[in-house]
Amino acid sequence: MVTIGVGAILISIATVSLGHLAPAFNLDNGTMTTAMVLKEARMQAISRGHTVTVAFEGNDFTVTDSIDGSTLDQGSVPSSVSVEADGGVSFSALGVAVSPVTMTVSNSAGSRYVNVELIGEVQIQ
Repeated sequence: MVTIGVGAILISIATVSLGHLAPAFNLDNGTMTTAMVLKEARMQAISRGHTVTVAFEGNDFTVTDSIDGSTLDQGSVPSSVSVEADGGVSFSALGVAVSPVTMTVSNSAGSRYVNVELIGEVQIQ
């Protein structure tokens, strides 16, 4: 009985002390997901041989084929995370970005930036 009581107290202390880390983990997860989606879209453009576009709205993303308009991928980052960008990101058949874009990934823990360079390179800052 005493062991169970002590265990319950330790679990409640651990839960309270780790609870403040969740926003930071969600921010990291959202940033990594954003970068991964962009890198996969670039690879799709190269393998298909034509332009592929990624659009973010709130915490949702859609990857679209520019030739037939089909949706290649869609999903979302954690619900507590928001992704803001100036328009969509398009990758040509050569894997280069049509124009450079900086995306802001943010939540209550702060903000991180995902840059898409003209050469198609995706960097997290």
